[in-house]
Amino acid sequence: MKLSLLNLSIGYSRQLPIANCQLSIDNCELIALIGRNGAGKSTLMRTIARLQPALSGEIIIAGKPLGQYSRSELAGVLSIVSTEQVSVSHLTVRQLVSLGRFPHTNWLGKLTVKDLTPVEEAMQLTGVKALENKNMYEISDGERQRAMIARALAQDTDIILLDEPTAFLDMPNKYEIVNLLRRLTRTKQKTILFSTHDLNIAMQEADKLWLMIDGTVHEGAPEDLALNRQLARMFEGTKLQFDDCKRMFNIKRPDAKPS
Repeated sequence: MKLSLLNLSIGYSRQLPIANCQLSIDNCELIALIGRNGAGKSTLMRTIARLQPALSGEIIIAGKPLGQYSRSELAGVLSIVSTEQVSVSHLTVRQLVSLGRFPHTNWLGKLTVKDLTPVEEAMQLTGVKALENKNMYEISDGERQRAMIARALAQDTDIILLDEPTAFLDMPNKYEIVNLLRRLTRTKQKTILFSTHDLNIAMQEADKLWLMIDGTVHEGAPEDLALNRQLARMFEGTKLQFDDCKRMFNIKRPDAKPS
């Protein structure tokens, strides 16, 4: 399912982090949203999910303006994993993941046998099946994050937005989660946008990067944004530098003093 941003400006009242975006995500693409703190990554995610209004411009999903979707229609095509803490401590992992099925249930919210398959599959894919009977307060931050991702997968939408899904994970799990997202675009035909500070992982796994710099968003393949020095621009004025050969960032170190 294709997602397009047309002349989109986002922000809060007079604060305008991003103006006049012209971006798109094609069917079955994995896009990494990159930017420094305060660049507007979460704001963009919330605007696409219709959790806050755009200042101007349009968001088009499958050829239809975002504003023309009812709440139930939108929940059927788009799901989001937010960085905001949700009070779910006394739910079990299975109960939390099952919440993803509510847009597909009747007005009573009762799950049917048909709903069990996506719930089971989501827990298996994210590695939380063994935790299904544990309460959310009994599991680690990383396991909690996996459960939240499983809930979005159980919702079974064509588009998934994830705001820093690897924030609480150790290095092996960071790679596993992003690799999982990539597999979902290939095997389940999902269209996925995720924000991250893990540049090396994003460059290895993402089809494209959306790079937020100075109020604009640059779109391109990871290698293209590296070669045209847009990635390096993001860290101007810091001690980080981009190694074009190794395609990774490192710390600028002063030359060794002569002996």
